[in-house]
Amino acid sequence: MILKLQRWLSNHSLEKITFAQMATCAGLGERTLLRRFSAATGYKPNEYIQRMRIEKARELLELTQRPIESVAGEVGYQDVGTFRQMFKKFNSLTPREYRKKFALHKSSRC
Repeated sequence: MILKLQRWLSNHSLEKITFAQMATCAGLGERTLLRRFSAATGYKPNEYIQRMRIEKARELLELTQRPIESVAGEVGYQDVGTFRQMFKKFNSLTPREYRKKFALHKSSRC
């Protein structure tokens, strides 16, 4: 049940998802879902979604030159300040610092 929910979340993580929707998808009551999901993943469902969004943002920051505001919107954050705060919480770097350190599109000079 939890694996099914994880797959569903993977396909819908950029949407606004309610806890009730997650419970329905898993076929569990909300309290049971919270216990089982946390036991299976080590995260509360909402934290799991945030981590999925931030992981997608990391990928975009590494592989594209899109502005940070655009990346935030693309991964489901309407407020750029919240995005920056969550990104730093999970990566210990701001989105700009992360891009500077890990971007794959750095120009190579001879």
